[in-house]
Amino acid sequence: MRKFMAWNMTCLISLIAASWCGAAELIMNEADWIRVATNKNASTATLSLGADITLTCLYSFLNDFAGTINGNGHKITLAGEFLDKSLADAHTQALIEAGEGFHWGYANHLLGEMCRAMLVDVVFFNARVSGSLTGCTFKNCKFLYDGQGCCLDVAIDCTFEGCFANVNIDTDESRIGGLVGWARNCSFVSCSSAGNIKGFSDVGGFVGESEGSNYYQCQSTVEVSGRQNVGGFVGLSCDEYGVYSKCRADGCVSGGSCVGGFAGYANVGNFCQCVSSGDVKFDPAYGTSGNFGGFIGHNGSDASCSCCESTSSVSASGQQNAGGFAGSISGGNISKCQSSGVVLGGNA
Repeated sequence: MRKFMAWNMTCLISLIAASWCGAAELIMNEADWIRVATNKNASTATLSLGADITLTCLYSFLNDFAGTINGNGHKITLAGEFLDKSLADAHTQALIEAGEGFHWGYANHLLGEMCRAMLVDVVFFNARVSGSLTGCTFKNCKFLYDGQGCCLDVAIDCTFEGCFANVNIDTDESRIGGLVGWARNCSFVSCSSAGNIKGFSDVGGFVGESEGSNYYQCQSTVEVSGRQNVGGFVGLSCDEYGVYSKCRADGCVSGGSCVGGFAGYANVGNFCQCVSSGDVKFDPAYGTSGNFGGFIGHNGSDASCSCCESTSSVSASGQQNAGGFAGSISGGNISKCQSSGVVLGGNA
């Protein structure tokens, strides 16, 4: 059993989830964290990490945190075993899992703790946040994750700038993405993801399911597989309009239904000057269905693609609906787009 586990974002925020006014607090060691965690008078703390820190205990509060954490590229590690420890507010618990035979136990519901917070240059290692982030800003943060689920399960009204995720995910869950599982009304600028993902449905190399979120100059090289709605960048784009501008998906994608080099299933969304290059393949392990496209698996009634390009090859022998750009189209608009990959199978 591992004795050293990287601290997760939930517990990180719990440490300083109390009010702390004044100048930035320089955090150099565990004693500094204890001092901040035991001060209950503030809501807009500004913390600056000056070193990698190892903690031997859990320090947490239940209040909201809406301040700033400047990680300066440092990380926090928890030493020792922490088994099934519960905080007082158990009805708002979110299970955080990390490591072999190891459980972080239960932490506060992140909708309260992670509201309007700003995190800059923080490194999160093997951290899963099983809760909502609301109105938060992440700048130049790194997410290094190997496990089940996502680094960040749900992000609402959040902003991500210059962030990077490197993941290795194997799960039977849905809404799985390289950076975020479900993004609603968020903004992503110059972010990227790499690694491998295996999920069930709504699986994307960058984001699993997107509602009304905007992406600009983002890239995914993640290799993705799943049963349905599987895309090199986004698995499912739905419900509200969002814009994907000058983004790329370069990882290989495989699945059983609605599989695309960039997007799996897009009911809505505006894709402009985006590119896919990873091969798209039917995987018989997920059963048979169809809709395999070099760029998009299925283009729905309110989705539009303009000036996009796919160089992805499509291999879907014996399956219905396969195309160099789109597997199937039930509406929307595709204009000034092109594909150059080889297509095998379907209605090529």
